[in-house]
Amino acid sequence: MNILNTIIFAGGIHALYLAFFIFTKRKKTLSDNLLISLFLLFFIVYITGFLAYNYQFDLLILSFLPNVSLLIPPLLFIYFSSLMEENFILDQKHLFHFIPFLVSFIFIAFHIYIYKPDIKILEMPYSFNFHEQPIHLLIYSLTRLIYTPIYLAWLFLKFRKHKLEIKNNFSYSEEVNLNWIKNLLIFICGAYSSYFMIYFLFSKVDGIDSGQVGFACSSLFIFYIGFYGFKQRAIYFSQRPEILIRQSIENNSSSPEKKERYIKSKLSQNVAQLHMENLKRIVEKEKLYLNHKFTLNELSDKSGIPHHNISQILNEHLDKNFYNFINEYRIQEFKEQVLNPKNKNYSILAIAFDCGFNSKSSFNRIFKEMTGQTPSQYIDSTNNNSFGMNNN
Repeated sequence: MNILNTIIFAGGIHALYLAFFIFTKRKKTLSDNLLISLFLLFFIVYITGFLAYNYQFDLLILSFLPNVSLLIPPLLFIYFSSLMEENFILDQKHLFHFIPFLVSFIFIAFHIYIYKPDIKILEMPYSFNFHEQPIHLLIYSLTRLIYTPIYLAWLFLKFRKHKLEIKNNFSYSEEVNLNWIKNLLIFICGAYSSYFMIYFLFSKVDGIDSGQVGFACSSLFIFYIGFYGFKQRAIYFSQRPEILIRQSIENNSSSPEKKERYIKSKLSQNVAQLHMENLKRIVEKEKLYLNHKFTLNELSDKSGIPHHNISQILNEHLDKNFYNFINEYRIQEFKEQVLNPKNKNYSILAIAFDCGFNSKSSFNRIFKEMTGQTPSQYIDSTNNNSFGMNNN
């Protein structure tokens, strides 16, 4: 057994182990169950592929292997959707994602039935030798070729919307930004491109097998999604996802559009002004921004103002989203505390944590974005030479 075959076999066993490991969790979410299904699917694909590469395996079963892999993109899409959407429900509409697999399955069954005596024609749907294929196989091969990129593009768009949603509902981004998904999508793009580059450019070179390379990349995928997927909690919002998406896009639109977005809102200018003053009073008096995981829902509970009205008020009257609204208070608190002689024995990071920030990277990034200076540059600019502070 060579190295790549070992990776393929190990990937299949690891997928099965991860499925079992997540299955033993006491409180499983829908996302967990979807991840279990994904790992079991990978196990089937891997073990079947391993047997096909190393043993005389039934060609009829092998012919269905690429079609089983068509289940992976939609299942991955549904899994990621369950992480990003609060009110996510697995219902009948998601069955439409699996229509390509069903059509492909029927097509290959018919193809095998018609051409079974001719092994060369039987293998054509998986060879991508477009110049040799009949028109019906050409259409099939091209469809398979663009199937995964379509889902990747769809997921990138969904991730972009999620990034916008975060700033409308959270005062922090750690644990909710799902950056690991973006990194995973980039990896898939690279692996997918590499697979076809190897297939089309080096398929005639002895010792280079694009199929094994594809399995090897997928093994890395399993390790990665297994690590992050197991510890990732679902990100819940109190609003319907379609409302969140609309607000996210609105908060990043141009000024003329901002003036028209709340035309149907029943919130009058006078009431909005009173709500805005009330919001500022509550946040400042109770220093709610010191809570490093403060959310829009919590502010709504504290103020008694519906969350959608808070978003409207912040956007129309302050031209801010919730994320910036809260973090500006934190920055101001830091500026006050960092110059307080009582805090001279504390590090910059310790004071930042006391002001509501929950990581060094986010604090430095937000401070730079909102002030144009790093924390150290700001302290130096105050000429407070007596402040002997540790910059770490």
